[in-house]
Amino acid sequence: MKNNFSFCAAALLFVSVQLVAVSAQAQPGSLDGQLRWQSFSAAAYNPLGLVELVQVSYRKPLYLSQNPLFATNYAEAAVVGAATPAYGFVGLQAELQPLSILRLRARAEAIGFFGNFGHVARFNDVNADYSDTALDAIKEAGENSATTGTRWTLTALLQAAVGQVAVRSHLQGTYVNLDLGDGETLYYSPQFDYLIEDGGLFFQNDLDVVWLFESGLVAGARMNSSWAVYSSEIADEDPNGPAHRVGPLVAWPFFEGSGRVKRATAIGLANWYVKHRWRAGEDTPAWLPYIAVGVQIEGDL
Repeated sequence: MKNNFSFCAAALLFVSVQLVAVSAQAQPGSLDGQLRWQSFSAAAYNPLGLVELVQVSYRKPLYLSQNPLFATNYAEAAVVGAATPAYGFVGLQAELQPLSILRLRARAEAIGFFGNFGHVARFNDVNADYSDTALDAIKEAGENSATTGTRWTLTALLQAAVGQVAVRSHLQGTYVNLDLGDGETLYYSPQFDYLIEDGGLFFQNDLDVVWLFESGLVAGARMNSSWAVYSSEIADEDPNGPAHRVGPLVAWPFFEGSGRVKRATAIGLANWYVKHRWRAGEDTPAWLPYIAVGVQIEGDL
């Protein structure tokens, strides 16, 4: 079986698998701001992925409250950057958590693809074959090339815990504008494992149901859903989705400290493709899951 180096969904772990936030967020003891740092390293398989993401942020609580609904609140501004073997980006991010159950985020990035590992693969037909086999053929033929562009992302996170059971829904909307050639209206996104219209919208939602152990371990299940919104000139309907995958996940905060490093968390998941144009048996065996592992380290500056 061939595997194209997509370097995709490992990056999504950073924005959607921080499950320890449900149980480990500290209630602010004062309204003083904090300068924080965060590093996230992850690898994925089916498709293959590898990423290092770094974030430096300034976070300030909005108000003080002992009510669980209001206790975790803040406003945050951050500089973010990431590198993979296939692409990299740098950007600015603003985050607002007015309530313990609600988090809103906006991010603007400049992104560049290096032109290796078959990226960026470009298409002019929404029904085009973007399976691993087809992407490998594009790479071998040298039909891909480097490019740059911008990416804009809005996210909304709803989360709640009752006793030791927590539920999270994380919705992300993305707009990407790349410098493609004449007549090239679509491209394969290595981050989202999907055929996306240049200048179009793409959405993804992660629904998690987990158990919060007293030790800090978090374990449960995730359902991931992805879909694109194509313009009427491209297609009336999305022939590529929506795509769904589901399976177990775990997050283990294996280190807690009081120095510059406050916490280190190991994260892993295995999701089987319930519906995907190419990964549910058409090109990749249906029994083969998407697997991702990562380590997130965070602290204060």
